[in-house]
Amino acid sequence: MDFDDKSMIAPIIPVHLPAAFVRMCAARGYEISNILEDSGVKAEDLDSIDTYFSLNQIAKFVQNALILTKDPSISISFSQYIRLSHFGAFGIALMSAPTLSDVFTVCNKYSSLIDPTISFDSTIKDKTVCIRFGKQIPLGLNYYYTQEALCLSIIRILGDLLEQELPQLKIELDYEKPLYAEKFNYLNAPIRWNQKHCAISFHTKVLDQKLPGADIPAFQKALKMCEAESSLFTQQGENWLIKLKLLILQNLQRPLTAEEMAERLHLSRRTFFRKLAEYDTSYDALLSTSRAEVAKDYLLYKKTSLIELADHLGYNDVSNFTKAFKRWYGLPPKQWQQSQFLGSID
Repeated sequence: MDFDDKSMIAPIIPVHLPAAFVRMCAARGYEISNILEDSGVKAEDLDSIDTYFSLNQIAKFVQNALILTKDPSISISFSQYIRLSHFGAFGIALMSAPTLSDVFTVCNKYSSLIDPTISFDSTIKDKTVCIRFGKQIPLGLNYYYTQEALCLSIIRILGDLLEQELPQLKIELDYEKPLYAEKFNYLNAPIRWNQKHCAISFHTKVLDQKLPGADIPAFQKALKMCEAESSLFTQQGENWLIKLKLLILQNLQRPLTAEEMAERLHLSRRTFFRKLAEYDTSYDALLSTSRAEVAKDYLLYKKTSLIELADHLGYNDVSNFTKAFKRWYGLPPKQWQQSQFLGSID
């Protein structure tokens, strides 16, 4: 699991939203030092625009908060706490956007400024706009929180920009209905659980309405700021590692060869292998680690058969997948899954 450690400790997430999460917990009466415990982050880091957090550090913040608050629906508190000012230049662009259509354009192009592992895609059909969202990496223990925080934050932000509720809002989430599901009743929207994707949908009639906060000069200036930040971000060395991981995860069913991956990354074969050597890893190791991570998430949080999971991970039969899983976790998939569920009950 060497690549997992390397990719998860790369400082790639800007300070804005993680700092807002910690301050939200502080506003609820919890000590900042307790939220930051074992993360390697100091309180003063939250006030520096030059601070970037790793995915591991953010996961630790969330895990600490879930343990301290004993509130599995803390995503609701976070979505109600955040403001567009917590998003930096990206937030300014959203605040000043002329229409929701412009907002979606900004999100599609610059959401990586908030988190490069977020996916955001919008489509329109039959007078309904559908926004699919999610994290492109395995989420482990924070699966529910992460998907809920994304969902609720998107709804909150779009509602704030419109200064009204989203018309005919519907929600889809890709995991089983949790015990605290009734806490989402305040949304006044139907939620379908155990879906293939996380998504929200609403009527298109608000898409091209002029937004109350529309300010074209400010919007144009914010876009220039986003573009400048994006250019700086792509130059950071750690981002090569994350980009490689995302490409591997996107092609698990039909894995690319090392040569094909090098081409996707616009690198020569020699440079590609040299970069891998810098991280003391190999392409085969990265592929194996990514498969192991995804298998774990699917077995814990999604209803899927072993045949479907093996196919999704690029194995030509279940027996090969089972052998690989035993190498990763020491038990066959179903036995490991049962042990995890029994452990959670205990």
